[in-house]
Amino acid sequence: MALEGALAALLVHHDALRMRFTQEGGEWRQYDPEPEPGAVLARYDLSGLPAHEADAAMERTADALHAGFDLGSGPLLKAALFRFGDDRRPFLFLTAHHLVIDGVSWRIVLDDLDIAYQQGVRGEPVDLGTKSTSFRDWARQLAEQVADGALDHEADHWAAALDARPLPVDHEPSAPGASEASGAPGTSEAPDASAAETRAVPVEIDEADTEALLRAAPTAYRTRINDVLLAALALALSRWTGRDRISVELEGHGREDVIEGADLSRTVGWFTTMYPVSFDVPAARDSASVDWRRLVKSVRRHLRAVPGNGFGFGALRTFGTDAVRERLTGTGAGPQVVFNYLGQWDARSAEAKDGLVHAEHGSFGQDHDPREGGSHLLEVVGAVQNGRLGFTWYYRPGVHEESTVAAVAADFADALRRIAQDCRGAV
Repeated sequence: MALEGALAALLVHHDALRMRFTQEGGEWRQYDPEPEPGAVLARYDLSGLPAHEADAAMERTADALHAGFDLGSGPLLKAALFRFGDDRRPFLFLTAHHLVIDGVSWRIVLDDLDIAYQQGVRGEPVDLGTKSTSFRDWARQLAEQVADGALDHEADHWAAALDARPLPVDHEPSAPGASEASGAPGTSEAPDASAAETRAVPVEIDEADTEALLRAAPTAYRTRINDVLLAALALALSRWTGRDRISVELEGHGREDVIEGADLSRTVGWFTTMYPVSFDVPAARDSASVDWRRLVKSVRRHLRAVPGNGFGFGALRTFGTDAVRERLTGTGAGPQVVFNYLGQWDARSAEAKDGLVHAEHGSFGQDHDPREGGSHLLEVVGAVQNGRLGFTWYYRPGVHEESTVAAVAADFADALRRIAQDCRGAV
């Protein structure tokens, strides 16, 4: 079957999808075995079921696949093909453990899957082209360079950025948050499950305002969409906390030009970087009187001051000298809010008649353990789906009331709408 062959080709071509993780002497070790036969695809026939029952069955299956990864034996990529009869297109569900994939990697995987599938349908050998630099080789060279002091000049900046004031809380957590995935892969139990449990508050912007934010705002403000989104977030957090200085942790793609000769353009892996940044919010917190251009300009200025697009923060904390690592892990608590804009997930269109992908959907099923609260009290994640910009605010009910988070999220959404109006000249 063309789909099975295409999935097998992904495991051969992309080394990171074959990664395994084992514990040795209390420490986690990562290794990359050679390709070997293994079942990645499962099939489910849901024909004859009412739509709502079929959807529920799909969600249960997705939950089971998300929860069923074995880090030691793999594979860490899984697929499920659902069929519904003649009235509905088949649905292909893909999931991979976050230890081996990031947002950029998903786009590479989907592109290559479609190419391999179409080659298989035509009866051609699968050819995904020349491999780019492997994740393993890149990681080894990075570790060597950072250990030799290549990024030590950034240490002062990152130490200062970690000096962030804590967020207001509704309830004091009874135990520390769950351990970070990078420190304990595969661990889902927090010291106190009730304190680490997460819930979500979604907000969404309509099509007209989404179009204005994506197209008009970057031109009107001469900046990037992320700057605009962060301006709205900074204002909402400033109004909530009553502070003029706001600190957040940002996520970057991590594929920076730091290793000479490295080509990561088609490399799959978890390259994501996380780094702290602070913003000074102009005094006017009333949305009706905010100078939006001034606010966006202020946010842009702070972001441009970040060295290396934030790459060095995590690299120094992981591979730096003992003195640098101690300095960056023992200085301040760091931001308690993390922000991540994933872009336009529905930007892909299947122009080829025989293409595998006709439409893309966002996250499906419970894609993380609700007991795993992560290392931040709030996580704000957004993307464009079906022409609408939406954000989900993940929070811990043991720390914040839903009404508190909903109010801050609503302020954020209102700020986005006002920015959309401002860049259209409507305000």
